[in-house]
Amino acid sequence: MRGTTFGGALLLGGALLSIAASARAVVITAGSASGAPGEVVTVDITMASEGAAVLATQNRIDFTREAHIAARADRNPDCAVNPAIDKNATAFRFLPLGCDPAVDCASVRAFVLSFDNLMPIADAARLYSCAVQIAANAPLAVQATKRMMRMGQNETFEANVHHVFLQLLPLFRSKDFKEGVTAFLEKRTPEFEGR
Repeated sequence: MRGTTFGGALLLGGALLSIAASARAVVITAGSASGAPGEVVTVDITMASEGAAVLATQNRIDFTREAHIAARADRNPDCAVNPAIDKNATAFRFLPLGCDPAVDCASVRAFVLSFDNLMPIADAARLYSCAVQIAANAPLAVQATKRMMRMGQNETFEANVHHVFLQLLPLFRSKDFKEGVTAFLEKRTPEFEGR
């Protein structure tokens, strides 16, 4: 996310940042992490303020079912503010409101603020971290998807469609494909073998 300050506030993709009156860019970045299907990894959210005095931030993280913010037992996002920035009124909520974290939540809204600490957040500070659940997808399908995405970066649309078709044919004959379809029809969790 990127924006420029105007006066004392910045509207950034639905985020309101209280900042100094000079025009400066503020960038909020989600870090990267890797893990195996089914694992939970930690992703840090950081802010670069280019010297702007940012007192609080509200931002939104969109995600997919393949890698989504995990839920705590209370059904709120498994995110935690960085204690070093001392913003004790911070809150996290799944969106849309009332969604089921296991089924239909599409994003997390983060409010990073304090009513007691009015000191600016340090430039390049880690704002908070979230636990991200990597979906336990079929290993063959994940490998084929990664391969198709890499190939598609340097191909024409027509060539890519042809290669996607060629990648999908062997998947339809795999044991994992049959297990996935059967598990779906039986409304149970699939047990993929990578074959």
